[in-house]
Amino acid sequence: MDFDEFYEKVKKDKISKSYMEDLLWELDEMFGLRNNLKGLKTAVILPDFHVPFQDDKAISLVLKYIKDVKPDKIIQLGDFYDFYSISRFDKDPKRIDSMQDELDEGYTIWKRIKKAGKKSKLEQVEGNHEFRLRRYLWRHPELHSLKALELESIMRVKELGIKFYRLEDTCYINDNLIATHGANDDGCKLSQYSGYSAKNTLDKMGINGVSGHSHRAASYYRTYIDGVKEWYECGCLCDLHPEYVKNPNWQQAFGVVRYNKKDFDVKIIRIKEGYWFVVDKKKYKL
Repeated sequence: MDFDEFYEKVKKDKISKSYMEDLLWELDEMFGLRNNLKGLKTAVILPDFHVPFQDDKAISLVLKYIKDVKPDKIIQLGDFYDFYSISRFDKDPKRIDSMQDELDEGYTIWKRIKKAGKKSKLEQVEGNHEFRLRRYLWRHPELHSLKALELESIMRVKELGIKFYRLEDTCYINDNLIATHGANDDGCKLSQYSGYSAKNTLDKMGINGVSGHSHRAASYYRTYIDGVKEWYECGCLCDLHPEYVKNPNWQQAFGVVRYNKKDFDVKIIRIKEGYWFVVDKKKYKL
């Protein structure tokens, strides 16, 4: 039964539609019912993986949730790949020739995501690490014209059925909420503290959004003359103890967005130590 059918059943009792909307939101908080109502969709937001530095346990846990909730969309916020071998930073010599292994491993993970969300639309935003490839080709213009080396080609997004957004594109979840990577190149402003990147970005952009990049989980709200705006940092799904940084201030998390054309509700789900989280009164664990 969708909302309109439900409302027709209670209209004769002169219960207002706005009251029923409020009631249904409360029921959703208790039982997760709202996802099944007409006009409200679900998007699962996956932040930075940094393949091959991903945390496979964290990913497996999130895939359990995706399989259960059957979201309409799965949006990956960029830095899915690390592209370590073409970084301008100092590199471990053992990893310099590892790009194909990295791409193959990432392809396998995308196949797992696709299998978990069988009917979900897949979308991916370009991150600054994916941008490393484009920048590398700019420095080697003799290779730039090769279509086989285009980012979309080597990531096999067409084969996987992924809609890919480059840095200059804007990914709209609905009319009032965007998804972006969170780097300076896409208009955001990073901070080393949880919540500060969300604050800096919202203060700068003045629109609602979700982002990755910071590897931290947080939310920030600000009231403008036209109402409250919101920005969310979605954490990361990479290893919290990678070889290239010591004791980083990172949190593993992901986002869940319930939305229709104009309205939205965002929840940041932090993955707890020991690999578990609770959402819609259900505990997910490995």
